[in-house]
Amino acid sequence: MAVQNKPYMARCIVCPDNYEMVADIGVIKNHALSETHKLSVDSDNDNANDDSENKMQSKSKEKIDAVFKAEAELSLFLAQKSVPLNIASDLTKIMKRIFPDSKICQKLRLYAKKTRKILKKVVTPTAKTQITEIMKKNPFSIMIDNYTDASGVNLAAIVVKLFHLNHLKLTQGLNFI
Repeated sequence: MAVQNKPYMARCIVCPDNYEMVADIGVIKNHALSETHKLSVDSDNDNANDDSENKMQSKSKEKIDAVFKAEAELSLFLAQKSVPLNIASDLTKIMKRIFPDSKICQKLRLYAKKTRKILKKVVTPTAKTQITEIMKKNPFSIMIDNYTDASGVNLAAIVVKLFHLNHLKLTQGLNFI
């Protein structure tokens, strides 16, 4: 089921609290195979509302949310520091060895392709929305440059400069379309 005002998110109507996830077929298939989802389907089929089962589902959902938040934070960190995303899988392996007692760390499954998808489908839409809201309230300027690369592909570079009053600094961003 689609999530209102979040075009890249999906909601599982079977799981407790309508669990939200990235609307990617791989993520949805993995969720369908997860223990949380299986427990939810079983409880719906049995029409049983046992308190202990609900508590277990709630704890499982919290762990899943914590793992996803950790993966999103790591993805954002790699992007902010301009670190190649190909090191994501090696970084998670090292973190699992360094933090063997962390349940969240042991469940991290981050690799280059997943990192790109998190950045593209979760972080980017959120950032665009936030930047648009900032631009509505603060002065900004836009520079656009069209050019053709060596292979004959036309590109347009868009640079936005804005002064964010809350942070009292000049911010500059670059985007290609």
